[in-house]
Order: sequence, then structure tokens, then C-alpha cells
Amino acid sequence: MITVASVFWGELVSWGLVYRTKGFKELKKKMDRFTKDVEKFKDHKNKERKQKKREVAEKALQECQRSMSMMNMKSTLVLAVTMISVLQAMSHAYDKVVLARLPFTPIGFLRGISHRGLEGDDFRACSYIFFYVITGMGLRANVKKALQEAGITPEMPKGTANTGMFGMPSQEEIDRKWGKMQ
Repeated sequence: MITVASVFWGELVSWGLVYRTKGFKELKKKMDRFTKDVEKFKDHKNKERKQKKREVAEKALQECQRSMSMMNMKSTLVLAVTMISVLQAMSHAYDKVVLARLPFTPIGFLRGISHRGLEGDDFRACSYIFFYVITGMGLRANVKKALQEAGITPEMPKGTANTGMFGMPSQEEIDRKWGKMQ
């Protein structure tokens, strides 16, 4: 229940600090427009003028993606502080308590997380932190998608989901810098 509440809290914070702002809405419109421009000019690789327009649109899109990442930084910081607080509170409440029993023995690097704070050598015993992290990961994507489908939170523009502050270069930029890889 705590995990579900924290996932919804995270989406509420994102909505309050980012999605409902005028700046986000304007930036999203710009990103949609530049994405359409890039797609439109992708087919015209032979014409030099169209190539220039595409490069300009790609640079503008990258700049918008950086701005979007900076805008999301506020909610990310608030969420980080919140999650640390929740984990601290759960640590006091569930210290040395087995929350679940895993049907398998975790591999080495997961053992430290799954058995953290528990006594004994039964590595199938699951601590609060492992349970919280795994359920949070499973729920977060589903809640985000459900809220987008319901129209409560906007769908992120294409290309922003996995881009950080320093967006990924286009395939053309990679080929130009490193040569075509076979």
C-alpha cells in the first residue's frame, strides 16, 4: 500500500510541478512541431536545402529535449527527497522483518538488496527495501500509462522518454563522427 501511495504521489508531484505549467505545454508543442519537421525532411536526403532544414530542426529538437529534462529536474528532486524519507520511515517500521519469501534464491548482487536488514542465512527471505523497489518499478510504468490513457497526465513527446540532459546523437551524427559501422 505504501508503494502504491508513493507511486501516485510521484505522479501528482510531476503533474503539479511540470505537466500543468504553461512552459511545459509550450515546450511540448514545440517538440511535436520539430519532431514532425525532422520526420518530414528525413525523406529528402538528396536535396541540400532540405538537408539543412532537417539539421536545423534536429538541433532545435535537441535543445527542446534538454529544456524538457531541466524542467523535469524539479519534480525529480522532490521525488528523490520523498522516496528517501519513505525508505527511512519504512526502515524503522520494518527493520529485521521478513515481508515475503521468494520462490528462488537471488543471484549474488541481488542478495545484498533482497536480504538487507535481515538476520540469518535464508536468502529467500525478502526485506522491505527489495519488496518496495520491485513493486515500485512494476507499478510506476503501469500507473503512468494508465494516467496518460485517462488524459490526466500528458503523453511525453516522442524521443524524450530516454533522453537525459545530454540527449542521444542522431544516427547521422554517429555515422559522421565514427564512420558507417557494419
